Amino acid sequence: MSQRVCFMEIEMIKGGNVYTFIRLKEEPMTEFEKLVSEQMKTMDKLLDLQSELDRCKQIEAELRHLERDARLRGIQAEIAVKRKHLADIQDMFQKQTEQVIRSYRSSEKPSSFV
Repeated sequence: MSQRVCFMEIEMIKGGNVYTFIRLKEEPMTEFEKLVSEQMKTMDKLLDLQSELDRCKQIEAELRHLERDARLRGIQAEIAVKRKHLADIQDMFQKQTEQVIRSYRSSEKPSSFV
């Protein structure tokens, strides 16, 4: 059977001095007190679990943010590679254009009408 602890305070006066004694006394718990005690334990578990859940949600949010940052860095790196590739192709196109112009000019015959 569950026990509850009760405090008993006893005052004693002796020789003009007041002495206070506190005595702990164990008594059986009533059914109501047992139920309330169990409910309080359950409430503590609920509060602890809610606190842990809140902490986990915060960590999850931070991880999602970090994941987005990592994805962003990945996309930015991909963009940089594509920009470099684009610049290389633009340079190649420019060189080809210059080569076509030179080839055309060298194959051009002087006009006899001028």
